[in-house]
Amino acid sequence: MTWLQFISEVVGHLAWPIVVLIVLYAIREHLGSLAERVLELSFPGLTLKFDKLLSEGAEIVEHAPLPKLAPPETADEGNKLAEQLKIYRRLEEIRSRSGVGQILATYADIEKTIKELGEAVGRPNESVPEIMRYLWQKELVPPGFSKLYDNLREGRNLVADRRAALSENEIAEYIRQASFFNASLLSILDQIRSGKRRVPD
Repeated sequence: MTWLQFISEVVGHLAWPIVVLIVLYAIREHLGSLAERVLELSFPGLTLKFDKLLSEGAEIVEHAPLPKLAPPETADEGNKLAEQLKIYRRLEEIRSRSGVGQILATYADIEKTIKELGEAVGRPNESVPEIMRYLWQKELVPPGFSKLYDNLREGRNLVADRRAALSENEIAEYIRQASFFNASLLSILDQIRSGKRRVPD
């Protein structure tokens, strides 16, 4: 092997690492945010999927109408106080759980409310997804709530199957969306039970 052949071989083998170093130098300002994203992908695609579900849910919640609550003067004060105490105790119970436990508990509350809605609209024996589909088809829930329900259910499944490692912010965002969703469903349930909202045939 001559010196020229040796230099040609060395240059050939060093060319791609030099190109990589040049590219890394060119994008050095963006490496910080890229590193954060790579850390989020430590469980291949699953944390990213949960983040996507949360982003979609946040968009739906931002554009959804606020739940209509009964005016205070029409509610019996004793019942109102008892109901508020019950909600406060439930929130304290949820807060005392782990992050996964909080998500599972808030989703269980949603399923309970949907089952109650199923009974109120005459569909007590249907599954929770079937009841949600019915509510959406009859326009008893706002547009986007069917997708929000699907996202919350899929997020719960990811967590229940331990396929996603979540930060405290992700847990808090899930609970925020789930609580808004449940409050809206409870408002619809109250309107149906009180006769203020009619169930279409």
